[in-house]
Amino acid sequence: MVLRGALLAVGIAACAPELATPADRQRATDRDDADRIAAAVAGIPGVVAAHAAVQHDVADPLAARPRPLAPPRAAVAVVVAADVDEAALVATARALAGASGVAPARVEVAVARAPAPATGAYAQVGPFTVAARSAAALRATLVALLVAIAAAAGVVAVGQRRRGNRPQ
Repeated sequence: MVLRGALLAVGIAACAPELATPADRQRATDRDDADRIAAAVAGIPGVVAAHAAVQHDVADPLAARPRPLAPPRAAVAVVVAADVDEAALVATARALAGASGVAPARVEVAVARAPAPATGAYAQVGPFTVAARSAAALRATLVALLVAIAAAAGVVAVGQRRRGNRPQ
């Protein structure tokens, strides 16, 4: 009887819905805000990639003495092309992050320059475009794979003949 009651309690607890805490809801809001900031910054001309993180403190509803909440903060990492005005970009990123309730002074922006595109000779090997110096190695790899596939097909065909199963 006790075992049945314990199993029933465990079963009910296992089926209970998960309740989101205030911290869970705030983290979800922070992630949404960060995604919006990153998308807005990524839309600036010359920006190659952008990522953002936002953090708002959450009051603990069960705390005996509530602690003071830290002001919200944000971080934005941006990869830019070589010809972008970095100061204007930082100011714009801070303003965009400010739209989510973060003071511009509490927004850290890290800017990195994208490497210059590689220049040099390229070769076309079938559907692949590779550096000219890699074309011979790619051809050798493709030939080796073709030989391996043909050998595997031959092994399967010989095995089928030995068993007396002829392909239809």
